[in-house]
Amino acid sequence: MQNVGKRANLIIERMRSLRLLRKQSQSEFWMKFGISQAGASRIECTSQISSPVLLLAELYLAGIIDDEDLYQYCTYSPRTPTNHKTTVAPCLNRRATIK
Repeated sequence: MQNVGKRANLIIERMRSLRLLRKQSQSEFWMKFGISQAGASRIECTSQISSPVLLLAELYLAGIIDDEDLYQYCTYSPRTPTNHKTTVAPCLNRRATIK
């Protein structure tokens, strides 16, 4: 069980480093995984991450899935002038077929 925690910590740190390298905000980067900014902050600060998101992150870092794959199965509502909150669809409930 301890190895799972170490693996999660390593993956989260790699995801954070990638986000910073790309100069993206937490909202921009984690949105494609169906994670809000508050959820992203919780993940990056506490290293607590759900198993489905951890699996997606591992696949993403391994190059098995990319941004295009994530966006194909997730739809997001853009920001509107009257509502500055970004709505994130629960895309993790959809099944993705990995080629």
